[in-house]
Amino acid sequence: MKKLKRLFSVLLTFALVMSFSVSVFAAEKAPDSALTVNEYKEFLAQESPEDLQKFEALSADEQEKFIDYLLDPATYSGDLVARELQEQLLMTGQRK
Repeated sequence: MKKLKRLFSVLLTFALVMSFSVSVFAAEKAPDSALTVNEYKEFLAQESPEDLQKFEALSADEQEKFIDYLLDPATYSGDLVARELQEQLLMTGQRK
């Protein structure tokens, strides 16, 4: 559980940091096209090689999940954080 919290914290922090550059990249994409891991890696290679190294350090599943977070509008509205916290509370049995 502690690892899950740490992973979530790292991913959320990374998502917040990257949201500024990702929004520019996303604006260039057609609205109906989905961002792939490889496309995101190409973008990072051009825009932020340091962040590319961090992204590549994630497992394939974590990279996919990260892309899902980037594409999910709830990530930017705060709904995602509330949903994740609620799920964690339910998992630990600390629901009030």
